[in-house]
Amino acid sequence: MGRLVEITAIEPEEIPEEGPLRGASVDSPTVGRKMAAAAIEISGWALGQDGPPETIEVRLGAETLALGVQQERDDLAGAFPEVAGASMAGFAVDVDGSRLPAESELVVAARVDEKTIPLARMRLQRYWRGALVTATPVVSILVVCEHDDKAGLERSLESIARQRHPFTEVLVLRDPSLNKDELRADGVRRSDGDLLLFLEVGTVLAPDALSLGLEMLTRAPQAGALLDGDYGEVAAALYRRSALEEDDCDPLFAPGSLLSGGG
Repeated sequence: MGRLVEITAIEPEEIPEEGPLRGASVDSPTVGRKMAAAAIEISGWALGQDGPPETIEVRLGAETLALGVQQERDDLAGAFPEVAGASMAGFAVDVDGSRLPAESELVVAARVDEKTIPLARMRLQRYWRGALVTATPVVSILVVCEHDDKAGLERSLESIARQRHPFTEVLVLRDPSLNKDELRADGVRRSDGDLLLFLEVGTVLAPDALSLGLEMLTRAPQAGALLDGDYGEVAAALYRRSALEEDDCDPLFAPGSLLSGGG
């Protein structure tokens, strides 16, 4: 069983009007979101008076757990046209919370002009999978990048972000030393989901792909997987973990069930 976390509270900090920040927001995750503890994904934006902050950090007490990376946000360029580089004021931080205490408070902060400015406090509770009582399973989305395709990866991640299913973790599988089968096996080992969605890089999911896929598997309990794509070339495959572990797939092939525009 893998560890899960639930976001129990998010408290934004007040941004001083005369301070070094023009504004900031932690947009994701939201309160009530449950996800794999090893892949806590935090995103939002922060903009200083003269541009993006030097960095975004997530701290537990005095310990820095992770640093953020910049994300392009065209909406910020439109909202702050007078600030150079405003379009790069978005951020994303991946935090490994598998070793956090059962109840924790994380601080998301920005570094601006050598000052650390708290943006929000995030409280979370950690569980073991199986101890968290929920009728909704966790889905691990594994993007398989056998070859470098930055534009394709962006398309896939954007479609993942539009999913309505609340309990997900996302792993990007890319290692030049591994072939596709080895990448998939590595993803199975590293993931925590009850179901695993393998997605070829560049593949775009329909907005309701996960909810529809889960519904179809629920109605077909004998099926170990739901496959979508062209015949002979599967672009998206949603597996029950038990089917992979027992090597008993019996897949259901349903073109148009997972992919946007039929693939």
